[in-house]
Amino acid sequence: MGKEEIEQIEIGPRDVVNGQVTYMRRDQLRDGDKVRSINVARDRFVAEAPRLLTEIQVRLFSEAKTRLDTNIRSDIESFEQLADFFGAAGEEDEAVEFRGWVRAAWCQPTGDALNQVEQRLKQLKLSIRNAPLGQSESSLGKCIFTGQKALQEILIARAY
Repeated sequence: MGKEEIEQIEIGPRDVVNGQVTYMRRDQLRDGDKVRSINVARDRFVAEAPRLLTEIQVRLFSEAKTRLDTNIRSDIESFEQLADFFGAAGEEDEAVEFRGWVRAAWCQPTGDALNQVEQRLKQLKLSIRNAPLGQSESSLGKCIFTGQKALQEILIARAY
């Protein structure tokens, strides 16, 4: 069995008789090879449930944020570097290793320049995913596609 992330609360007939609740935390599902379950008194569980849910949410968010941040490259400064990083898009897309995202300078081209960017990305099976919020224009550098002064940064990735 893999590392499934489930949350489960069990209240069976014996639990009802004994005033117990058995639960598994999504963020602490395993203890080695064993599934970890916790038994507590029903009243205690009801009293602690809001705190537990908040604690689990904070921990899962922190883990996801760390995983996201470690999978974003910010050192790509040219289209050639972008192409080298992601590699050629093969026919067997399902076998292609996840490469993460590239945060790159972008000048927001329009018209033919934008069409050229789209075609170059399409050849590598890449796309612009989004423009992160809270950007500062102070040190953006040059657009990796056109060499013009960048107006913002974008995230580029391959759809898997």
